Amino acid sequence: MKKLHIILFITLLVRLYHIDFPVLGWHSWRQSDSASIARNFYENGFNILNPQVNWAGAGRGFVESEFQIYPFIVSVLYALFGVNDMWGRVVSVLFSILTVYGLYLLVKKFINEQTALWSAFIYAIIPLNIFYGRAFMPEQAMLMCSVYSVYFFSKWLDKGGGRFFSLSFLFTSLAVLIKLPSLYIGLVLLYLAYQKHSFALLKNYKLWLLALLVLIPPALWYYHAHQLFVDGGVSFGIWTFGQDKWGTFGLLIEPAFYNDVFFKSIAERHLTYPGFILCILGLFIKREHPKEKLFDI
Repeated sequence: MKKLHIILFITLLVRLYHIDFPVLGWHSWRQSDSASIARNFYENGFNILNPQVNWAGAGRGFVESEFQIYPFIVSVLYALFGVNDMWGRVVSVLFSILTVYGLYLLVKKFINEQTALWSAFIYAIIPLNIFYGRAFMPEQAMLMCSVYSVYFFSKWLDKGGGRFFSLSFLFTSLAVLIKLPSLYIGLVLLYLAYQKHSFALLKNYKLWLLALLVLIPPALWYYHAHQLFVDGGVSFGIWTFGQDKWGTFGLLIEPAFYNDVFFKSIAERHLTYPGFILCILGLFIKREHPKEKLFDI
């Protein structure tokens, strides 16, 4: 555990640099939106069902968006300690530390502790993770929920019980609420369920119940959010903004798409090229157990 404590301390330390900076720089527009929603919660009554932005003209500014639990948490800190952008960054840092710990638990469960420690350490120091792990944005909350969604679902498959069922439901549903494309987690959970039950999973009513329960809160929220758009005309474009937001066939036949994904994004921005080389080598390491392929999925 001492090594894990050191990794968690490093996670914290590298994210404290200029923790009190205003929301400037890369993605400042998105950070400003999150900050304005948090401030509007604080100033206008903490109504999490009515997130408000400041660019709605003469309207009230209620916006069609993802579920704004992250800025709501920040607004509570505003009430306790005063309005300061630092609190938004602090919340992201805390979520980041929890994500590193969750990743450690997940890798330890499916592989071994040594690999889990290395995984947690590398995740903690990847430059883009450091940026998002201290940005005034909900990404880190979504990542944390995603990791614990997979972890607690796997624990439920192994041990059953209402506690792991409830935690799996909670974190999976929250991930989708915070970022709708997190629905992809369903493919990962489906793989784990298949490893456990094979095609008998289709007859497992508990799996169907969990899937239904997970989707109910997002369905209710995104319906409500769309009504905010219908009433006020203000939206983050969570459904239609950009022709490629939800993917198009044309992207799959363009070489530029693969260059953007594998080199500009994964190699340059996420892993750096030394890390990218290690990632490629890791793809060819023999998996000792089918469950390890979870990470390939």
